[in-house]
Amino acid sequence: ALQELNGADFDLTAEVPMMQDGPQSSSSASGAEVSGLDAASPEGKHAVSEEGQEVHEFQRLAHTLKLARSLSLKFDVNADIQVPHGMIADLEGYPEWMPWCTSGLVVKDASKSGADESLSETDETVCHGKVGFGFETGSFLGTLGDTVSYQVTVRPARKSAGGKGPKTGRVTADAVDGFTYGKRLVYDWRFMEVGPQQTRVELDMLFQARSVLYMPVWDSMQNMVINNM
Repeated sequence: ALQELNGADFDLTAEVPMMQDGPQSSSSASGAEVSGLDAASPEGKHAVSEEGQEVHEFQRLAHTLKLARSLSLKFDVNADIQVPHGMIADLEGYPEWMPWCTSGLVVKDASKSGADESLSETDETVCHGKVGFGFETGSFLGTLGDTVSYQVTVRPARKSAGGKGPKTGRVTADAVDGFTYGKRLVYDWRFMEVGPQQTRVELDMLFQARSVLYMPVWDSMQNMVINNM
């Protein structure tokens, strides 16, 4: 296999992925759609690509930040929207279902909103928490672990203020101060009710490594999210 490389040169410090053949997608066992980082999007949280599909801001940032990568997933689950939304919003419950998670703790509630269904869809709860993880990278780094501090913003799963349309919700977890292996790690979860006991879940992730040596951390995280969510 090494001989087949035929003297190829690899730039391990590249700021964007080496292969840029156009948008890629693959399906995991759960039927998730995985989008690549192959085209920088225009400004905007959800810009529109040339194909007319919305492109999350993280995909643009992955091209502008050094050693940054992003991941986009979309899948349906056979459950009421409150179930997946509640699981993601509950940091302390992560170790019960997330294989690589070793601990979860809410350390500070920065702000709280009531649970009245009549509240607007922008009503949010913000808290600070810590999530511990550990996994085998399958690289020279071996087994890695750390505890990451997140600012978590939760928008309850409910209908809009007018009571029309499907229920929607959102949970974002932002490691604002980074962690041992990354300068930035952000999860943006969106939930939408698409039918009785059926919810569409969308996840966009942004990771920025502290060093090129820590890029295998992203590879491991990406594989675990795709194959175990």
